Parts: sequence; C-alpha cells; structure tokens
Amino acid sequence: MAGNSSFDIIGTAFAVAKMYNGSNTLKKFDAVVESETLKTLSGYVNSSKAFGLGINSDLKDTPELENFNVVKITPTRNLGEVENNQEMYLITDSSGHDIGIYYPADKNGVPKFILSDRIRNQNRKIIESFKGDEEKNILRQRYLVPGDSENFTLKDLVERLANGRGVALASVEQGRAEIKEQYEGMEFLGDNENLQKQEQDEVDVLSNIPSDMRAEAMQFARENNLRVKEILIVDNPDIVAGMIDNRQNQISRSRGPVILIRTSSSGTDLTDDVYAFQDGRAIQREANDGVLLEYMEEHKNEGHVSGLEPLDKNREFLETQRIYDEAQVKIEEELKKIAELEAQINNLQNSNDFETDNDKEKAISHIENEIAQHKKNIDDIQNTTNNRIKEVLEAKNREGSPDKENSGQRSRWEEANPNNPS
Repeated sequence: MAGNSSFDIIGTAFAVAKMYNGSNTLKKFDAVVESETLKTLSGYVNSSKAFGLGINSDLKDTPELENFNVVKITPTRNLGEVENNQEMYLITDSSGHDIGIYYPADKNGVPKFILSDRIRNQNRKIIESFKGDEEKNILRQRYLVPGDSENFTLKDLVERLANGRGVALASVEQGRAEIKEQYEGMEFLGDNENLQKQEQDEVDVLSNIPSDMRAEAMQFARENNLRVKEILIVDNPDIVAGMIDNRQNQISRSRGPVILIRTSSSGTDLTDDVYAFQDGRAIQREANDGVLLEYMEEHKNEGHVSGLEPLDKNREFLETQRIYDEAQVKIEEELKKIAELEAQINNLQNSNDFETDNDKEKAISHIENEIAQHKKNIDDIQNTTNNRIKEVLEAKNREGSPDKENSGQRSRWEEANPNNPS
C-alpha cells in the first residue's frame, strides 16, 4: 500500500495529519500535502531525487534520519516567496514540526535548502545576543541560515542530523557551550554572568520537544526565572482550552501551539507549578495547576502532543481506517485471483496437452495479460485509496477556513503563524 513511501497508508495519514497540525510552513503557504510522496529523510536521500548531491552513502541509512520526514507540497498562498511551486518539499521532524524546505531546483535551477522561518529567526536572535564578532561567527558557521550564508545544502542538513547535531539553537547557554567546545578557555565578550549554565536535565527535557519550539520555551523560562523540570508542547490549543476555564485565560483556538512548563513550586507546598503560554504570551492561572499537572503526568516524558491521539477517538482516523480496510479487502481479492492465475500458468508449463509449443505460449501469454490487469487494478485501488484519505485530511485542514477570495480576511493559517505580521 505504501508504494515508494516509507509508510503504510495509516502511517501516512497520521504523519500528514501531524504536519497539517504542527507545520508553520503549511500554514504560511496554505499548502496542500501530496501524501503519496511521503518518505522518511533516509528514504528520500536514497531515492533518485537526491542523486548527485554528494551525500555520503554511509550516512544515508543512519537511524537518526528515520526521525525526519520529507513530502512534496503545493503552495496556494504567498507564492512570491516560493522558489519553485512545482517542486517544493517540506522537511519536518516526526512530530510534524518544520525543519525546512528543499527545492531540487530553485529559481536558478540549482538545489536549495531553506531553514524554517521559526528556527532561522530564533537562531538569529540567539546569535545576535552575543556581542563578540568571533563568537557570532562561530555560531553562524554551525547554524548557517539564509541571509547569513546561502551555502547550507541538503547535504549539510543530512550530515548534521545523521550525526545527532540539530539545526536549532535552543538557548544562549547552548550557544556558549558550542563556542567553548571550539575554543576552550577563550574570553567571551558580552557574556552575561547572570545567566546560569544550562544543566543536563534541561538538555534532556529539550531533546524531547520539537526543535523549532525549544528557543521559545527556554526564552519564556529564562524571562520568568523558571527552573524547568518538564516541557510539553500541545499543537492543538483546543485540548488545553477545553480542560480549563478559558474565559480568563484567553487561549486562542486559531493560533499557535500551547507550551506547558512544569517547575518546582515557588511556594511552601511541594506541589509542582505549571506555566503555560501561547505565541509568547502567558495564559496560565494558578487555579489550573491541578488539571494541567495531571495532563502533563499523562504525557510524561513525551515532550509533544499532536492533538490527534488517541486514534480510536478521532473521527478522521476512523474514516481513514475504514477506507484502508475497504481497500485491503479489494486488494486481497485481486491477489487471490493473481495467485490462481499463476497456478494455472504453472500447470500449463508442465502440461503436454498442447499440439505445439506456440499454442502453449499463447495460452500462457493470455493468462499473463490477465495477471497484468489484476496488478493494474491493485495500483488503481492504492491510488484511489491515497486520494480518498488525502481528501479526508484536507477537509479537516480546511474546516473553518475563510473564503480565499475574501481578501479582507486573514486565514486561520495566517493567524496560526507567528511569523506573519498582525
């Protein structure tokens, strides 16, 4: 059912739904995901699409690359910012959050990788917080972004991810640690002595959340002097809005993910505190600590909730499961017929009932043509199934979206994208 994809049909549906829920790129360009093209990054760099890019063959099957996905997308808005709307590929992590966009051929006909807006902007902000040019240059070389350098390629991305080194700076402390790694003992100009060294438990917490959310979460924690114990990213704001009294909290159901940060209590009791914010704005009241702590406990050490689980309670996935099961019945019927015809060919090959070998070959050829038709039927069933599931997911994606022709309205994708101006 998966064709050239690295996913079966349900895995594809789930991965694509997480992208629609978590990707700012899809929201910014109001893009449609071509779900039949979905591959892991490992699958993509082993395909003909990545031929000639100079990617080391030893890296192509690295397990780390299985944690990232690549899919072709078709943009429908902001086309002036698109290099090539015919060949535009979105790269995300396994949570559906953006890593960047890859063009096999940009406006000049050459391959181009562009880091996601959110990661690029957060990297720049952290890099510019260092006052020394030498410090900045070290980080720019490690976290190349368009505008600072146009030389960051898909090959560079694969090498970084395969070696376990991400593309997103999470904090000033991480930047300082990487500078020290390169120049042990150097004097850091503009170093803020009030910033505590990032502790290992924070590093572990950050490794669980989507990389494009790390800097935002840590900035909020630092600004509020929070000692982080756990972070949970909730892509679907409806989940948090539905758990608490949202009349005062003002969680927007149409904006970005909600970030929950669990900390040790600042009061006299031993109960942990929870801080929540959305698009950089605090939305939590102490009265909600209990229910949010319980929710975080349910998702302990997960780091991210797409808002689509559990599958058996989600109508979109119930529908995709029904479509998949229906297709499987049809495919099994076709496979049964193919097996019967192949048995007939085997019998004919061992038969002496034909007057000439030419008569036998004609009979076998006729059956082989029937087999070819049944195989074509399977391909047609797979294509139809993929299209039906894509329609289900796109219908969910566009629910509540205003009429595109009404230029005075901001789409919910624009509302959800913090990189778009208000």
